[in-house]
Amino acid sequence: MPGQADRDASLPTEIAAFFDQITAMPRPVWAVVDGARYGDLSLQLEQAGLSGRSLFLEHADEQVERMGGWLVPVQQREDLESLYGLAREIDSMVFWSCAAGEEALYRHLRSINMVMIPDDEPAPESEAAAGAADEADSADGAQPPASPGLREQSVMFRHYDPSVLASFLPLLNAGQFARLLGPATYLMMFAPDYGGARSVPRPDNLPISPRGPLRFSEQQMQELEQVRVDASQVKIVQFLRRNDSQHTAKMNDHELMRFVANADIKGRALGLRSERALGYWAWLLLGSNGAFAEQPFTREYLQGYPEDGSPDDKIYKLMDNLAQAN
Repeated sequence: MPGQADRDASLPTEIAAFFDQITAMPRPVWAVVDGARYGDLSLQLEQAGLSGRSLFLEHADEQVERMGGWLVPVQQREDLESLYGLAREIDSMVFWSCAAGEEALYRHLRSINMVMIPDDEPAPESEAAAGAADEADSADGAQPPASPGLREQSVMFRHYDPSVLASFLPLLNAGQFARLLGPATYLMMFAPDYGGARSVPRPDNLPISPRGPLRFSEQQMQELEQVRVDASQVKIVQFLRRNDSQHTAKMNDHELMRFVANADIKGRALGLRSERALGYWAWLLLGSNGAFAEQPFTREYLQGYPEDGSPDDKIYKLMDNLAQAN
């Protein structure tokens, strides 16, 4: 029977090191797993000899229940290895340490499945007045109050996706962080787009968790979008380095990041939205020394010809045509 050293040897070095960090977390520990990354997580857990329950248990939509977060105990390293073995993915789960026990953690996690964010629609005068009153009552800044004149909407918070959680963490104030952690004492995750392994211990001076739902301000949502754009642009830089060494060799990281940021602005102005499309767009500009963006056909095609789909779809078609031509 293979020993621990043999099992670790079969893992990527970075993953084995991350497993060591998880094993060293204060016990007990649970993984909150993103069900959307698996075919049938409930069945796969059962077949692997692991227990788990949906954070959306008894939800009216069975699809939401199946593809939302799942709480899975990982008290032994063997549990962790079995969980990783389901899909050999570690960026599909967040690890929580909670001395208060499973029921306390489960209740808390269900309470942050939905969060409040600003709605684009203006609030009626009565709601705006209520928002102003809330702001006066929240002078300690524990959580951003509802902005006067703005409605709020309840949206799903995919806190079990490491990339989502890692993008929010730098934006939280102390009250929001306390509300996010609840009874937990330690979080760990592996978010490739945000530096890989991330450990989040509970600070000693954290305030008492505020009542009510976790809510985010309009400014935080704007900052979040910039955080995600920055992370996306780093991935595009890496894509260009891998796929066009001839042109990228002439540029240092700062120059290439600036090139990608400028390409992003031009691409979004033409209607491009997805990271994949913006990456292809940057590659086309890099290879043509920017000339591709200046060709009259480019703007005409991307902003016209609705029968060919969205601007993103059209970039994909152009890339397919180039691949076939080569």
